[in-house]
Amino acid sequence: MVKGVFMASRNDMALAVAIIGAGQMARQMIAVLVKLGRPITAIYSRSPERAQKLAQEFNLNSTIVYDSLLNLWEHDDAHYVYIASPNYTHARFALDAMYHGRDVIVETAMVLSVKELADIEHAIRSEKRIFMEANNVFFSPLIKKLARSMPDDTDGHMQIGRVGIIDVKSCRQNQDRQFFAGNTMTGGGAVAEVAAYPLAAAVALLGNDLKLLFSDVKFDDNARDLSGFAYFTNEANTRVCVKYSIEDSLPNVLYLGGNHGYIAIYEYHRTYIYRRVEQGKEPQMIDIMPDIVAEYDLDPQKFNNFRDVALAVQILDFEKAVAAGYEHCYAEDLTNYTRSMTVVRLVAQILAEANNLHLEVKQSEVPQVTR
Repeated sequence: MVKGVFMASRNDMALAVAIIGAGQMARQMIAVLVKLGRPITAIYSRSPERAQKLAQEFNLNSTIVYDSLLNLWEHDDAHYVYIASPNYTHARFALDAMYHGRDVIVETAMVLSVKELADIEHAIRSEKRIFMEANNVFFSPLIKKLARSMPDDTDGHMQIGRVGIIDVKSCRQNQDRQFFAGNTMTGGGAVAEVAAYPLAAAVALLGNDLKLLFSDVKFDDNARDLSGFAYFTNEANTRVCVKYSIEDSLPNVLYLGGNHGYIAIYEYHRTYIYRRVEQGKEPQMIDIMPDIVAEYDLDPQKFNNFRDVALAVQILDFEKAVAAGYEHCYAEDLTNYTRSMTVVRLVAQILAEANNLHLEVKQSEVPQVTR
């Protein structure tokens, strides 16, 4: 423990949060937590100096900076933890947090293996904790709003008729391909780095019951996956084409094609504006940010950019689940958790179908979800 002047009971600090990690994502989330008025009781980092600078940057005078997770678990009273450490530590820190009585929100990717996935589910059930992945596709206000209108367009934002085709692409733009292809800190490769985003968009819009029709992955000479695609369908016969790449500099774009027009969304996982084109009408730009700010009762003076609003939505949705409790959120309905599990499983299916790779997963290793 480096410094500290702040202690409180768990009941008094129901909305307080402890931070694990002191990088750029942690900085962005802390800025939003401060705007929301959330007490930040602790920051842990392998580099206490970085954590200390972060606390000073946001004038977190009552925040304790820890150089030991054991000390944080013993002395900190925040009800939940936000994990923004390197990907390979996410599952380990999340398990540690749950076994020490904390609810957990963790940055994507929440796990890097099926074994970690099974361990997380076991901890959720045994400790009865709330666990969510801060996946910016599932929490995207725009994707959530469009998903609610998919069945019958009750809010009038779609107006393109029944959606029959979804085309979604994701890539790493202006990035070093070799870094993502071979970096063990991030997981490496197109599947690990990019595929979860378009897959998550498809699942968020259509639900978990997607059937894989065909998929393929392109590899380089070192067997690193560079790009891939997959075709899905569902019971309503909506066709989904998912493409992802770390070698192409293409826009991250989502198209929804209906029998009366289409919707085009660029940077779909972090935007509030999309273009709707109806048959016989001029294209219309739709801005839903005012609706989201009003829905979540955010201060428009503080929340005036898409990034902060998106992060606030993640926090508020997670805190709503924490307030509802395990029995309401997980005992019977695991939707908040299975959404992320579905992404991992679909990625595994893509790999299994790839011409150049055979992926064998023992049935005993696959976590079973009870609905």
